[in-house]
Amino acid sequence: MVPRADRHWRSGLAEAALGAWLALSVFAWEHSAAERWYACGIGAAIVAVSLLAFTWVPRLRWANMGLAIALFLATVLTSHVTTGLALNHLIVSLAVLVVTFVPLVAFTEPTESWSVPPTPDV
Repeated sequence: MVPRADRHWRSGLAEAALGAWLALSVFAWEHSAAERWYACGIGAAIVAVSLLAFTWVPRLRWANMGLAIALFLATVLTSHVTTGLALNHLIVSLAVLVVTFVPLVAFTEPTESWSVPPTPDV
């Protein structure tokens, strides 16, 4: 089964919201310079890819998978000012991965073959 391309607006919106939260989270917690740059950069890239995939090429949303993996690796491989910051980045990266793989919609619409045929009035 192939998901319909016009039905991915929910996942694109969720990815854009997660990317915006990641970019804006630099104001919620204290970041080092490196953390600030990769949080803003990857968050802005997730938002941009999500909006481009939403309006132009639906398959482009798979690029968010690479961005989520980059965020995960950057979080795991660098030191952090606070534990909450690292947890926030890990949760956002895993949420973007889940939303990328799960389109948040049903794969197909019900068809007549799935419904019970009407009984004739006798």
